[in-house]
Amino acid sequence: MFPTNSVKKSLATALKRARISNFRFHDLRHCFASTLAAQGTDLLSIRDLLGHTTLEMTMRYSHVSNAKVRDAVNSLLDVLPQTAGIGADASVPLLYKRYEV
Repeated sequence: MFPTNSVKKSLATALKRARISNFRFHDLRHCFASTLAAQGTDLLSIRDLLGHTTLEMTMRYSHVSNAKVRDAVNSLLDVLPQTAGIGADASVPLLYKRYEV
């Protein structure tokens, strides 16, 4: 066990010096989960690390950025053209165009 009061006091001092307002200690759990998700950690592992019993609760904490969604959609371009029979010189249908955020 660590002294909770000194951690809270240190955090409050750091937030004040950094001029950060509207921040709660609990926000660090969201940051932890979102950072893991952004690095590609699977939701089951994040769930276990946070101690959640359901994936639904973990999904509330693991905020995925627009860039990660865009990259996931764009990764399909490595597979879809070959499976759809689209050659390198053929025009790619609008469905397979790169997704921009």
